[in-house]
Amino acid sequence: MKSAGLYIHFPFCIKKCNYCDFLSFPVAVSDSFCMSSEELFASYIECMKNELLFRQKFLTDTKIQSIFFGGGTPSLIPPDMLTDLLTLIRRIFPVQSNAEITVECNPGTLSDDKLFAMYAAGITRLSIGLQTTQNDELSYIGRIHTYEQFLDNYHKARKTGFKNINIDLMSALPGQTVMSYQQSLQNVIDLKPEHISAYSLIIEDGTPFEKIYGEAADAHAASSLPGLPSEDDERLMYDLTGQLLGNSGYHRYEISNYARDGYECRHNIIYWTRKNYLGIGLGSASLIDRTRFSNIRDLKKYMSVWGTKNDDSDLLSGTENAERLTIKDEMEEFMFLGLRMTGGILEKDFTDAFGCPFTDVYGAVIEKHIRDKTLIYDNSRLKLTQKGLDVANYVMSDFILD
Repeated sequence: MKSAGLYIHFPFCIKKCNYCDFLSFPVAVSDSFCMSSEELFASYIECMKNELLFRQKFLTDTKIQSIFFGGGTPSLIPPDMLTDLLTLIRRIFPVQSNAEITVECNPGTLSDDKLFAMYAAGITRLSIGLQTTQNDELSYIGRIHTYEQFLDNYHKARKTGFKNINIDLMSALPGQTVMSYQQSLQNVIDLKPEHISAYSLIIEDGTPFEKIYGEAADAHAASSLPGLPSEDDERLMYDLTGQLLGNSGYHRYEISNYARDGYECRHNIIYWTRKNYLGIGLGSASLIDRTRFSNIRDLKKYMSVWGTKNDDSDLLSGTENAERLTIKDEMEEFMFLGLRMTGGILEKDFTDAFGCPFTDVYGAVIEKHIRDKTLIYDNSRLKLTQKGLDVANYVMSDFILD
């Protein structure tokens, strides 16, 4: 029996953060539907149930090895609705007994009752979006919580029984210094989570931060927000991340992800190794065999399409951007996704997938980067060196085939 991952997208937040370009909406969007936020949540989840019943045809003879509730803020889902959704998933799919089931959480949205309900429903992993332990920095980036609220939620989760928790951290934030970032990093290490995701802030198009910190300097001058760290300080933060986490028992298994042994995120590894995954909910992406597709991104249209059960014979009903990947597409993705992982890529895996060793396709590129000391080829395994990890985007861009 094949295996796959299942992604469930819940796009609602209490408010959007200043840096966020994800497909998400503040709960105030419920006003445009002339209903309360809880009524909107219930309607949206019913839509996802209808979509699940329809798309189960994609995963016949397939076991679900991971389920990931992402967002948005899935920890806003009322406990009874979350339990009902998981009950349906387990009814229509064979879910592995040891499946990793993750819920993304924002501090300030967790209570004892909600955590107990998640635990009782079989949630095995929480991913908590802390970002920084400095309250002024949290305010600058538009988070709804304080560090104290995070600590309260974290300790409640531990008391409830959760033994697999990820904490998200961000560097290069407005007003952040090397010292304040080091303090945040150490504060998180001291909590001993099983997994830490450490990202550098990227100023994304269309976000409030893009208007403030983009090319128009006048916008920043008119704002009340502090400036961004210098490139040198950003580099020091990056180096501190690897150094402190490595010295504290966390191994870097992917460019931005660190874990204690045995706690690597199994769901994300499905993406990086190009295994099958099905996305349910607004705008979510799927890869089924060689077909990639995304769901409708317009919320009202999504709810109109899935507000009732769908008997369409077209399995791609309600999707956008469906494409059958070419061998070239697959080779490129195999290389630049696989190289994100510090364990790299086994030549045998490439040969099994495509019928030839990767040196036949990428020999000149690989030789170039070995000379540049950004790649190492050892025991039939190709992986980024430390220098390569530092310039990963540059290295991976060379694996795009003409």
